[in-house]
Amino acid sequence: MRRLVALRVGTLALAALLLPPATRVAHADPLDARHIVRLTNESRQKAGLPPVTIDEKLMAAAKAKLFDMLKQDYFAHRTPDGRQPWAFMQAAGYRFQVAAENLAKGYDNEPDLQRAWMKSRGHRANILNPLFTEIGVADANGVVVVLFGRPAPPKR
Repeated sequence: MRRLVALRVGTLALAALLLPPATRVAHADPLDARHIVRLTNESRQKAGLPPVTIDEKLMAAAKAKLFDMLKQDYFAHRTPDGRQPWAFMQAAGYRFQVAAENLAKGYDNEPDLQRAWMKSRGHRANILNPLFTEIGVADANGVVVVLFGRPAPPKR
């Protein structure tokens, strides 16, 4: 089954989209995180927005969230013990002004995933949010975690 979930900070709006059922395919080859970033930036460019850049702390946070979902067998923004995506960002040392998370499950290629996200109001809003300047992506076993952020200004 293909599933998408988007979460935005600010209004903490949750948008979920269940796409038509698809045959679950074993994902021997993971999706390419850099290709997901490239397609995200192509969508942003078409909207007249600057690209997001890969941030290693957001990459680590996305990977930690992904592995937590796989280990605990859930697919949601909140962990079974109630932690939000921001907990993974903070644990990775990423301080943010604004942040968001897109989740997806069951996609076999990056273009199909990007098309689905762009058809979903919540996912599209995250991808095209002009406040976001950085991104982190992780995927395994057919599950994708994308974290968007804008770093907090340095403490004085």
